Amino acid sequence: MKKILKHEDGNPKILHNDYFSRVWGNSWTRIKATIDLTHEPVLILDETLRVIAANKSFYQMFQVKQKDTKNKFVYELGNGKWNIPSLKKLLEETALKRTSFKGFEISCDFPTVGNKTILVHAQCIYRIKKTKNKKCTSLIPPHPIILLVIEDVTEMVHLAEGFASHINNLESKLTKYTKPTDINTKKYREKINTYKRKFKPLM
Repeated sequence: MKKILKHEDGNPKILHNDYFSRVWGNSWTRIKATIDLTHEPVLILDETLRVIAANKSFYQMFQVKQKDTKNKFVYELGNGKWNIPSLKKLLEETALKRTSFKGFEISCDFPTVGNKTILVHAQCIYRIKKTKNKKCTSLIPPHPIILLVIEDVTEMVHLAEGFASHINNLESKLTKYTKPTDINTKKYREKINTYKRKFKPLM
């Protein structure tokens, strides 16, 4: 028999039978336990890009509350700072084509925490359909979900920018000090060539 469950947002979710309901329950418990132990901030989205869950690291990094995150569309987060058309398109394709992507860069001024540069990695998790005569024993959710892992590279970017600035300053100083030497070298070379032309008939 079909069983209808409801998410917290009130939308019905149909599971084919009690077996799949138990499988999904076990699967969800394992997924949540795993992401809660993950150091990196993680979001779990459903196939419509609505946030199903977030781990503690996400709430800590962005200084947001669960009520402002859970059941919101990802592009509504951070007062719309996540509303990036190219990211939204990429996530929609990830859900539709059951794919993944790595290293989508976002640099912006997030509410509360200020300027940050982050890399977003996504992986769609879905259940491969079995034949009617075979039960699916995998603890994979019956509907596709997207794991969104966030990597904070703000400090790394600042270090890289500082290093690049230092190299540019060093090159400018070297150019300044070596320029007179280059001019003198050019003058001496011209004198030598003049003497060569002058004494060439005697050689």
